[in-house]
Amino acid sequence: MTACARIEGGQEVVGTVRLIGLPHPFSSERSDEHLPVGATFSEMIDHLGVKPQIRAFCHIVVCDREMKAEPQIVPPHLWECARPKAGMVVTVRAVPAGGGGGKGGGKMIFGLVLGLAFAAIGFYLGPLAAGLMLGKELAGTFGFSLLSGAISAAVGNKGPMVHGCLLPPEGL
Repeated sequence: MTACARIEGGQEVVGTVRLIGLPHPFSSERSDEHLPVGATFSEMIDHLGVKPQIRAFCHIVVCDREMKAEPQIVPPHLWECARPKAGMVVTVRAVPAGGGGGKGGGKMIFGLVLGLAFAAIGFYLGPLAAGLMLGKELAGTFGFSLLSGAISAAVGNKGPMVHGCLLPPEGL
């Protein structure tokens, strides 16, 4: 079964296509509507209002109306010329991608690990440093807790700073 039908010579096909769209990668906003047959997949993406910079991160899946057949992924090179047949369900989903750091996102992972390491060190060093500064007789007091939390926060917040020094943004 092929899910795409080309319309040649302006031939009109009767029926509708169900379009389920999730056009924003970080939102649960969803549209579910029926469109007349004849629109290309590219026109359907435009109908959903997908921004041009997000278009490259869209996935299109086509299935029959009962959703019993195996869904078919429509490759991007067919979006401009292929059209779904009447009665098909087209799902357009913009997915998060890229990692933000370019070149595979390794810089982002390194920053995450470094931030977690500094948070763990701050969690350990806060009470230790407060105990050395105030002595063990003041342990458990409000002042001890306040100083301990301040030291933990100060150490834990240094992760992004160290990350920026070790791997500065690409523009700098």
